[in-house]
Amino acid sequence: MEGVLFMLDNTLKYNRVEKLKIAKEHVDDGLSYDELSKKYDLSKSTIKFQVRLYLAHGEKAFAAEPNRTYTREEKLKAIKRHNDGESFGSIAVDMLMSDPSIVRDWYTKYIKGGEKAISNQ
Repeated sequence: MEGVLFMLDNTLKYNRVEKLKIAKEHVDDGLSYDELSKKYDLSKSTIKFQVRLYLAHGEKAFAAEPNRTYTREEKLKAIKRHNDGESFGSIAVDMLMSDPSIVRDWYTKYIKGGEKAISNQ
């Protein structure tokens, strides 16, 4: 299998090519979130996120790339967006992230330690 592997729903691993296939099965083939959830043993929210990525960015959202790093400023902007009411998923889609938990983790660090807890790493 090509691409980077990611853990989804703590059960199965899917690479970027497989995630794209799942999103296309919903968008192009009309399979429902329930059908895909059962077929791949994934939560509907995980599948919905992959579909949102695909609809917003197309296949490039699933292109194999090295792990991206985000600057402190980018992280703080994302945190501010969440403080302003935007969902972790919406921010993650906009920032072309593989998983909304990335933003959630930044937010958790921010809540616990303030701006000083957010670094470039």
